Amino acid sequence: MRQSSWWIKLSLLAAFLYSGEGSAWNSGSPTQQEIGMLPPYCQAQMHTDSQHVIPKSEQQRRNEHRHWQSIVGDGYGHVHHYCWGLNYINRYYRDFRAKDREGYLTAAINDFTYTITRVPNTFPLLPEMLTTRGKTFAMMQKPGDAFKDLRKALQLKPKYERAYIVLADLYEKAGQQDAAKEVIQLGLRYIPNSKLLLKRSKAVGSTSTQQKNGERPK
Repeated sequence: MRQSSWWIKLSLLAAFLYSGEGSAWNSGSPTQQEIGMLPPYCQAQMHTDSQHVIPKSEQQRRNEHRHWQSIVGDGYGHVHHYCWGLNYINRYYRDFRAKDREGYLTAAINDFTYTITRVPNTFPLLPEMLTTRGKTFAMMQKPGDAFKDLRKALQLKPKYERAYIVLADLYEKAGQQDAAKEVIQLGLRYIPNSKLLLKRSKAVGSTSTQQKNGERPK
């Protein structure tokens, strides 16, 4: 009887380990280690959490905050929500065994939207925020919302390389290789020396030609 019980426990443990599911997704505040993985403008915003204070003097924190506010403007006071969203995205990629893992994406969208709807169109970080939210929408299988964000990002900043790449990815996943190629070519008009866009142009062009010839992309 004891042996049977032992095998049952072992089977349950094995099922848990290979089920791809663990604890529920983590909605808690960013840890000090997680904050350290975020962009510098986020680190300057997120040092005041009572549980996870980055070890810096009060003067250092004030100086960093003033530094970034002088760069991005008054809307910087809303950026911490965008940073929380970035942390949720990091957790999504890292915590791949969590139950209801999609909760990370939903939470990220909510925080991204909070910031995006509260900063002016002239806010320097807005194209980046729209691109990040657009990519997240794509991960949630919401291409319509993704296209909308990416197009607005490029409207605000035509020389934003990352937005062209993410938009081209979206078209490629939709099977629209010609559209993806057009996006990359448009990007090269604004950023002709972009190594990333030039490399992507060759890859997209090759795939498009193969599809027209009825070949299977390599």
